[in-house]
Amino acid sequence: MTDTINARIARDPRFQAIASRRNRLAWTLFAITMVLYFGLMLTATLAPAILGQPISAGGTTSIGWPLGAAVIIIPWLLTILYVNRANVDSRDMAEVVEEVTK
Repeated sequence: MTDTINARIARDPRFQAIASRRNRLAWTLFAITMVLYFGLMLTATLAPAILGQPISAGGTTSIGWPLGAAVIIIPWLLTILYVNRANVDSRDMAEVVEEVTK
């Protein structure tokens, strides 16, 4: 009996749409994070002079410092975005499951 309920839930177009939307968001945020990480690594490897340039003329802080901080902070923000969106999707999925199992 559980298999048939699970199959009905999995076949429900609303459930599939929600799962697809959440999956697409997860892969998009993953891709953004990888571009950030690998972009910084490639820049540091292939063009380190860019990261060593000062932010302002005569300044001592280089461009690399805020870029490195952004590579750390942006994934945190993306994680917060994903968790909030996934919570909404989970609530919507629970509503679909409740309707399907009635």
